[in-house]
Amino acid sequence: MHLYGGVDGGGSGSRFSILNEEGNVVAESEGECTNQWLIGIDQVLKNVEEMWRKAFESQGLPPVQLEGLGLALSGVEAEHVKEEIKEKVAKKYSLVTKNVISV
Repeated sequence: MHLYGGVDGGGSGSRFSILNEEGNVVAESEGECTNQWLIGIDQVLKNVEEMWRKAFESQGLPPVQLEGLGLALSGVEAEHVKEEIKEKVAKKYSLVTKNVISV
C-alpha cells in the first residue's frame, strides 16, 4: 500500500496528515511551529519528522516511508527556499518520504 503525506504548517502550530491511495486519511498528528523565519529550516524539518512519527504512532504503527509529501509551510514562498527544503529532505530525511513538494 502506498501512503502520502501533507503538512499544513504555521507559526503557532502545524498539522500532518497521512493518506492512502484512495485519498482517505489514515493517520494525523499535530506539532510545533514550521515557519522557517521563526525557527530556521533545520528545525522545521525536525518538527515535520516528529509529526510523521507521531501520526503513525497514533495508529499503533511503525513509521514507514511515504511515496510523497506535500509541504504547505508558512514563510516558504521563495523558490530558492523551496529548493533548499527539497535538497535537505533528500539528504537527511529520506526515511520520511521518497518525494517532496513545497507549495
